[in-house]
Amino acid sequence: MGRDFERKDMSEQSSLVEFEGELFSSTWLMKWIETGNEIAAGVLIAPVPLEQTSEAIEYAALSLAADDLRLAQVSFAEAYKLGMPSSANVLSKALIHAAIMSYARSFTGGVRGFRLDAKFFSPIWDAVDVELHDYLYNLRDKHVAHSVNDFERATAVGVVVADQSFRLLNTNPSGVGVVKMSMVGLPLSKLKLCRSHIERMVAHIDQRAANLELMIHRQMRAGLTVGEMVEVAPILITPDRSKIAERRR
Repeated sequence: MGRDFERKDMSEQSSLVEFEGELFSSTWLMKWIETGNEIAAGVLIAPVPLEQTSEAIEYAALSLAADDLRLAQVSFAEAYKLGMPSSANVLSKALIHAAIMSYARSFTGGVRGFRLDAKFFSPIWDAVDVELHDYLYNLRDKHVAHSVNDFERATAVGVVVADQSFRLLNTNPSGVGVVKMSMVGLPLSKLKLCRSHIERMVAHIDQRAANLELMIHRQMRAGLTVGEMVEVAPILITPDRSKIAERRR
């Protein structure tokens, strides 16, 4: 996903892959835990499968959640450069709605196996953060993703010709129309808070990930035997577009 979307304390191998008319990134992030021995020239550095413990599942899920939040952070920042949110500004609306969806996506979990919640961030959130989180999540759920709340409405109306006292003059001409209102839903005061709010969230995730790395490495290290054959984990698995509506395995 690019250096702006990853932890700075990890090595990265990333490439863009063309697949069925779309470019997507394939990334391998790695961090050395033990560094005592020099790596000789000509040897292989390879990813190997891990037992999918609760720590391993959480670690992988946090990486994806952090990606969601970093995308939201960049999108909010770009929208802020455009000034006051406006439904008449397509780019502003698109950036904010994309950011809100990405922000909320980090909490939905899906099939990632570990789900972020407000409790996870309780050590770093104050009342302002809690209020902003609730607002963004509700904005996603009740406006951006689903038309539920009062931030948009439309009503069919008739059209007639009347005099200045609103007395109908005739039935011809007449017609029909619609009156509607739609807003972005995020005022500038809240948009301004989003960047620092998410920055602290990502830093908290990164700290938890660093702690998990030590736990996972201890589990892995205990099962390694010098001289044994190792299985290489796949770096890239391309999806099947025909299964777009199915849960991944």
